Parts: sequence; C-alpha cells; structure tokens
Amino acid sequence: MDIKLSEKLQQLLQENKVAECIEIIEDELIKRPKNNFRKIIGRKELLKQAKKLNKWIGKFNKSANKKIYVKSICAELNKIALNADNWDIEMYAYDNYGGSKNYNWLEEWQHENKDRDNFTLKGFEDIQKVFAEFNKENLTKDEALIQSASLCELLIVLRTFELFDAAHQLAIENEKKWTRIPLMVKADGIDLIYLLK
Repeated sequence: MDIKLSEKLQQLLQENKVAECIEIIEDELIKRPKNNFRKIIGRKELLKQAKKLNKWIGKFNKSANKKIYVKSICAELNKIALNADNWDIEMYAYDNYGGSKNYNWLEEWQHENKDRDNFTLKGFEDIQKVFAEFNKENLTKDEALIQSASLCELLIVLRTFELFDAAHQLAIENEKKWTRIPLMVKADGIDLIYLLK
C-alpha cells in the first residue's frame, strides 16, 4: 500500500471515520480496469454478523479474565489473499494497554483464543473464490489485477473494521463489560489498526 494512502487511512481511522476510508478505497478500485475484485464495492453483508461477533467478543473477554486481568484486547484478521478458503479472526488479551502511539506491544499478549474458537467472516464467499482463482492461476503478472486485489483486500479489512464498530455499538447499548477496555482490530500483513472508541 502506498505510504501516503496508508497514513491518510490511519488518520481517518483515528478519527473513527471508517466509512470515509471505505469510500476512498472503493473510488480507487473503480478506477482500475473492470475485473472480479470490483464485486466487493458497496457490499455490507458482514454487518449481518454484528450480534454474533458481539457475543464472541464477550465470551472471549470472559474466558481471558479467568486467566488474567484484561486491560485491552486485539482482534486480528488472517491474511486475506493467502487464505482464500477461510477468513478468520483471532483474539488476543493483554494485562496492560500500551497506548496508540506505537503498537509494538501488541506482540506480547498474555492470552489468546484457541484456533477452533476463531470467528469466521461470512458473506464474501464469492470474493474468496476470486482470490482463490487469482492465487491458483498465478495471475500475479498483471499489474492492474494485482492493484485491484490489494484494494479489494483493503476493503475487506475496512469492512471488518465496520463490522467490529457495529458489534461495539450493540455492546454499548447492552452495557457489555468488554466495551470498557480498548479493543484494537487489525489484519495480518496490513499496516492499519482500528481502535474502537
């Protein structure tokens, strides 16, 4: 990802402007030659999982608090392009909060969910097939297609941030305990972190 674009997106995320980030990336993807990665534009199917995600986070927080005194949580989406068969989210709990200036401390978690307890994103299975085809056919010589794949991946990450935002709002409305601690959301291999506020 272009450094200026990354910085712009991270700034917008710090201002809680996920929708603006999505709009910027969708506009960029539309500029690319027509291809199947553009199917992601305007899609909000992930939001149907907000209730389920809210429960999953609460369950993880409860489980982690049996092991440590949880002061922050991080959710990480696996590598989208490489894991076209399954897009999972893992959770990590921390007995501290190292702040948002530098996130290096996220690598030192004290508790994580078990693999069988990962949260699986549902709703973009057709896009998963596009990534699988892209990987299988080794279409990595087409620069425009590579750019489209990268933009699509970014959109999936941003839509995941949007999903977490929706789950967080539900949790606030229902006064869930996990909303009282910082929750960061990121994706493996993507330099964006969304801190839920």
